[in-house]
Amino acid sequence: MISDPSVTESVRPRVLVEGSKLADEKMDGIKRYVTELLLAYRDGDHSERFDIDVAIRGHAYPLAEVPSRYLPRPDGSDEDELLDIERPLTSARHRIFEGLGVLIPPILLHPIKWLVSDSVARRVFGKSKDALTVPRLTTDARNIVVLLVPPAVIQLLQGLLPNRIALSLWARGVFLMAPQPVDLDGYDLVHLTLPNNFHYLPPTQLPVVVTVHDLCHLACPEHQTRANSMTLELGITRSLESGASFLSVSEATRTQMIDAYALEPSRATAVHSGCNAEWFHPVDDPAHRERVRRKYKIPDGPFLLTLSTIEPRKNLAGALRAFDLLIKEYDQPDVVLVIAGARGWKSRNVFRQAGLSPDRVHLTGYIDDQDLAALYSEARGFVFASHYEGFGFPVLEAMRCGIPVIYGNNSALPEIVADAGLPVDADDVRDIARQLDRLLTDDDLARTFGKRALYRASEFSWARTAQETLAVYEQVLLNCSG
Repeated sequence: MISDPSVTESVRPRVLVEGSKLADEKMDGIKRYVTELLLAYRDGDHSERFDIDVAIRGHAYPLAEVPSRYLPRPDGSDEDELLDIERPLTSARHRIFEGLGVLIPPILLHPIKWLVSDSVARRVFGKSKDALTVPRLTTDARNIVVLLVPPAVIQLLQGLLPNRIALSLWARGVFLMAPQPVDLDGYDLVHLTLPNNFHYLPPTQLPVVVTVHDLCHLACPEHQTRANSMTLELGITRSLESGASFLSVSEATRTQMIDAYALEPSRATAVHSGCNAEWFHPVDDPAHRERVRRKYKIPDGPFLLTLSTIEPRKNLAGALRAFDLLIKEYDQPDVVLVIAGARGWKSRNVFRQAGLSPDRVHLTGYIDDQDLAALYSEARGFVFASHYEGFGFPVLEAMRCGIPVIYGNNSALPEIVADAGLPVDADDVRDIARQLDRLLTDDDLARTFGKRALYRASEFSWARTAQETLAVYEQVLLNCSG
C-alpha cells in the first residue's frame, strides 16, 4: 500500500529554534553556532525527521524561508542581504560614535531612521538603517518605561544597584524589552540556542532543549559584563525550573553544568560545535594571502596571530606581555604580533599596551569572514592563551587552516585541541613566551603541529553537530512521550 504523503507530513514533530542571535550585526561565536547549525539543518535531511521553524525576535519563519539577511539563501540570491559592517575604528571618533547609541531612547529609533544615513546607523546602533525601528513589545508597563529611557541610564542603574537587587529586577523584566512572544501553539519542542534569550519565548509546558555555550559567569565573573552574567544565570535557572534538557558545546561545559547546578547527568548532553571546511582551510595561493595582508596593513615579515573579541577573558594582555618577553629575552628581531578582532568591553588596557610597541604589535580590527582562512594560513603560529572557553572557535578555525597553535590549558580547550597544539598556563607569561619561541625557532616542530592541527580539526563538522542535535530532539520527545 502507498502511504498518503499528507499523513506522513502531519506526523513529523514540529520544532521551533529560537534564533534571535541571527539578528545581531556582528559575527561572534554564538551567532556562528546558530547560523551554521541552521544551515546544516537546511542542507541535511532534517525534513525527513522534523519540521523546523526559526524564531527571530518575535517572528517565526519556516527554515526554508528565513530572510537572507539572517541566513544565506541556498540558491545564492541575496536580494535582502545586509552589507558587511565596517571594521571598527580605534580612534576618538569611534568612541564618540559608540557612545551615541546608548544615549538615545528606543522610542526615537523609528523617526531617527529618516534622518541618518545607513553608514551612520551601523556605526551608532550596530544595525542597518532599515532595521532601526521601535521594538514590537508586550503591553507590560515596564516595557513602555524602558522604551522611554536611554540605555545608558539602565546601564548606570545596573552598575549602582547591589547584586541581589539588580538580579531581582532582571528577573522581573525591569531591564528587558520583552518582545511580543511567539505563538508556540502547534509545536512539539522548542530549542533555545542561547539561555540569555529566554525572554524571547513565552513560558511553556512544551519540552525545551537549551544550548549552554559556557558558564563564564560562574568560572570567571570578573571577565563577564554584569548584564550578560545576569541574563545567563536567569536563563539557566528558569530552564532548570521548567525541566528543560541541556546541550553543551563541550564535555567540559557539561561537567561544569552538572557540578554547578546539581543537574541530573541524563538531562545534559555534550555535542561539539563544528568548523566549516568551505570557510576554513589552508590557503596555498601566495597572491591571495598577500592581498589579505595588504588589506589589513600587516607589516612585512613573519607574524604570530591571535584573534578574538578584545576583552579581558581572552587574555590578550597576557599575550602582549609574553610577546614583550619574546622580544627582550629571545633572539626574535623580526616577528610581529597581529591582534585581530573587534573591540569589546574593558579593552583599553590592551590598546594601551599595544601602543607601547607600535612597530611590533599590529591591531587589525574586525576581520571579514572571507579573509579569515588566508589570514590564518599566512601566520607562523596562532596564540589563544584564553583564561576560559566553553568551546573555542578561533583555535579550531586556525587548526583547520593547518597552522600550529598555542592554547590555554584550561576549560574546554584541551578537549578541543587534544594533542594537536602546545598547551600553556594562561597566567604564566614566561610559559607562553617559551612556547612562542619554540614555534618560531623549530621548523620541524611547527610543521608537525600544523599537520596534527589539520587532522584534528577535520573531525569537527557542522553536519555531525546537526545530526547529534537532532538525535537529542528525538530522545527528549521520546522521554516525554514515555
